[in-house]
Amino acid sequence: MVGVARIIKTNMKNKKSQTILEIVLAIGIASMVLTALVILAAASVKTSNSSLRRAEASKYATAGIEAMRYQRDTKGLTAGVFNGCFKIKSDGTLSVDTRTCPPEGDDIGNGFKRSIVVADYGSDGDMKKITVTVTWQEKSNTPKQVIVSTVLSKWKN
Repeated sequence: MVGVARIIKTNMKNKKSQTILEIVLAIGIASMVLTALVILAAASVKTSNSSLRRAEASKYATAGIEAMRYQRDTKGLTAGVFNGCFKIKSDGTLSVDTRTCPPEGDDIGNGFKRSIVVADYGSDGDMKKITVTVTWQEKSNTPKQVIVSTVLSKWKN
């Protein structure tokens, strides 16, 4: 009976050390899983913010194209849309600089800059290529841009 008690006592000590080892391993695995989840959540938030900024930039670029289309529709292609760099002023009107274009574009707020460039398209002068570039910087100081182009034609006399 003494031998049996000794075996039981030894097994209990081994079980205690196994239990401690299991707890340490479980805590280690749980820590790694939690760390991975935090990193994944942070990357998800960064990607989400980047997508929101890109969508906002696309809206600004589309607004530039639409402003030029409105200019063509109200004033005509030859009188309203000529080669140069256009800027949408705060009152919604367009101003043009036929000599130089600011390389980074005009500040349109919220960290975005937009340039609207008009150039001849084709040889007959009845078409103009409009290129709108919207640039911004991500929080990681990574420069980003959206470029939208279209060709406007003379559809009214």
